[in-house]
Parts: sequence; C-alpha cells; structure tokens
Amino acid sequence: MSFLSFLSEAQVEDVKVRKGGGGGARKPWNPDEESLAIRVWKDGSVYPSKALVARFDLEYPDVTITKGELWPYSEEYKKEYEAKQAALPEDQRKPLADRYKPSLYEPISGKPGNGFDVIDSRHWGSYKGAGNMLFIAPVGKDQTKVDLFGGTKYTEDGKPMSSVMDQGSKTYGEEMLDSLKAVYGIELTDEKPYVDLLIIDEIEDGGTIININERFSKPVALFPKTVKRGKEAGKPDTERRENAVVYALLPADMMQAAPDGKEEAKEEANATV
Repeated sequence: MSFLSFLSEAQVEDVKVRKGGGGGARKPWNPDEESLAIRVWKDGSVYPSKALVARFDLEYPDVTITKGELWPYSEEYKKEYEAKQAALPEDQRKPLADRYKPSLYEPISGKPGNGFDVIDSRHWGSYKGAGNMLFIAPVGKDQTKVDLFGGTKYTEDGKPMSSVMDQGSKTYGEEMLDSLKAVYGIELTDEKPYVDLLIIDEIEDGGTIININERFSKPVALFPKTVKRGKEAGKPDTERRENAVVYALLPADMMQAAPDGKEEAKEEANATV
C-alpha cells in the first residue's frame, strides 16, 4: 500500500462563514528549470524553479513608490521623549526624528504577482484524513501573511533589489524545516543539505487518480499561520483566503513519473504518514 493511500479518504471541510459583522553562483540553489518545485535548504532558505516562477507569476514586479505622508507624534509622546532625553548625558541626546506613514508600492503592470501559502495538514482545522502531508496554494503578494515569496526590498526608483530566483527567502524557513521533519521524516544536514518539493495537482495512486485541486480547494479557506510578533508570537493563528487553489507539496524522491506523465506515489516511500 502506498504511503499516500490515505488520500483516497482525506478531504477538506467547507469553512462555516458567519454573515454580518543567500548563495554562491556555483551552487545549485534552484531546482531543475523545468520542474514545478521549490528547493528547501538546511538553513531554511527556499528557492523556486524557473518553470514554477513562470507558471505562478512569482517574480517581483517593478513598482511606483509613493512616499507616505508625515505622521506627527502626539504632544504626550513628544513630552515623554524629551523627558527621557533630558535624563541622558548631553552628548547622547538625539532629536526626535520625523516619521512617515508607510509608503505605497503599486505594481506598474497593475499585477502584484503571487507568493505561496504553505499548509501543514496537522494544523489545518478543515483537513480530515488518516495521514498528514503538506499543501501549497498561490496567493497574491498584496495579501497579508504570505509564507513564501511575498515581498522584497526596492530601490528608490522602484526596482526589486533581488529576483525571486536568487532571493533565498527565509520567511517561512524554520516552520518549513519543522514540518518536513514531522510530516515526511526529512531532516536536512551537511550530508543532505536540501530537498526538492514538487507542486502537484494530480496523483495516481494504485490506479486511482486523485485530483488535489478539486478535493482540497474550497471557496473559503482558513489556512494555518503562526503569530510572528508581539506578546502572542509563536501562537497558532489562521488567515482567511478566498478561492485559493490547493496543490500537494511532496518530496521529489517520494514520487515517480507514471507512463502518462502524472505523478505517482512510490510504494516503498516513507511510512511516517
């Protein structure tokens, strides 16, 4: 029996909606160009393949930057700041710097491009199944809490400082490494410095074709997240996504190509799920 046999029974329930209310040039950072895959390195950095960037519009766009307006401090804050400065030696005192509201970054093409949400089924409240796996879903870069390839820094003239191909995103790195170990039994080391994960829409398992997109995508989804900042940092959270298309995210060495080109589960694959 395949390690993915549980998918024949697994499903995602509808969300009940309430109405109202870095790298060197010689190192193979990226997966094979033609694969639809991401390569995860032992330090948590993630690189996409060339085909994946093209298929899901992952590249960072040129933007027009509109600097935010001056954001005045309250009189109360200014008094507190002045009192703290007065208590310091004169040579350590600093004037209160101007602050501005966040700048507006608008894609010149009108399209923000996409990043990815990574979904660990262990923490996905809507997921119902006898085994666990990782999923992935493209989501606009202009959305909040995008796990992979959500943003980059820009030059003053609106050019991205790095391509998505060589950025080496680590925004989700620690969680990704934990999920790989817990779900697929994969631990990256000096001997195994990276793993390629395939983005798959269909799997053939024992003669049965499982359409991942149809089975696990819903009009409304609450994807699992982790609070990153503040007093609640580290605690579980969710983010609502509408019409997100869900794909399987599976280790390449656990899959094999079927004669018709579909991905097929290896019979001898990891039995931890």
